[in-house]
Order: sequence, then C-alpha cells, then structure tokens
Amino acid sequence: MQEVALSDWAMYSQEGTKYDTPEYPFSLRFHPTGQISTPDDYAGHEIWVDLMKVPVGSTLWEVWAYDKPQELGGVESHIADVNLATAMTTSQWGDKHFYVRHQKMDVDLAQHNDWTPYTPKFHLFGDSTRQETCDAAALGCPFAHMWLQ
Repeated sequence: MQEVALSDWAMYSQEGTKYDTPEYPFSLRFHPTGQISTPDDYAGHEIWVDLMKVPVGSTLWEVWAYDKPQELGGVESHIADVNLATAMTTSQWGDKHFYVRHQKMDVDLAQHNDWTPYTPKFHLFGDSTRQETCDAAALGCPFAHMWLQ
C-alpha cells in the first residue's frame, strides 16, 4: 500500500538547491538484488549479527519508480541502486532515538489530483467498512489516521 509521499525527496538537489516545481515519481519499488540473504531462523542471536556480515560494496536494492499510475500510462524505470558504502554496525543512538519523518501522501495527491483514484488506501483491519479504534494515535503513531479510513 502506498501512503508515503515522495515530493519532499525532490525539493532539493544533492547540492542543496531548492526547486520551485519539483518532479517526483508516483511510487517507488525497492527490489532486492538477491546478493544478500540471511537465515530464516535467528535462534540464539539478533538479526544484527547477520546484517553486520554483509560485504561493503554490496548492492542491497534496485530502486524502480513509476512516473505516474499505470492506469494513466505510467512507466516503471530503474532509477538507482542502494549500495552499502561502509560496514554495518549498531549504535545506541540509532537503535533508540533515530526517527525518520514520513510525509503524508495527501501532499503529493494535492499536487497531482489525477493520481487520487489510483492510489490504494490502507485499511488496518482488511475490511474498509469496519470502523474500529486502536491505541496507535495515543502511542504517537504518525500514521494512525490511516487505520480508521
């Protein structure tokens, strides 16, 4: 399901130049390359032990993007690779305090309202007719709004 907007990623160039009208894809797909695998059973150790064995220089994912919804003639293109530049490690700060801010999809849909009918909506309980409550908002989940659509 698609609920994270991408326009924030396109607001600035790598050099920090702000774009007045950023161009960004409708959706991204991170495709595993198959170069990396970990065991299905982590009995006796944390997954981090296996992740720290991934060789530097490995391509973790290919990044593919649709320029617009397929129903509107969107084309998927390979736009990047995610490569491991340095050895993986754990950190107290990263494990306990790291937070990635997510942008709501509504922002992109306001700029591309023709995408709206082709953007799937997330329903936590699988049945869009059910209205149930959860403690996600009270717990600070930034996507709690999606659970009660």
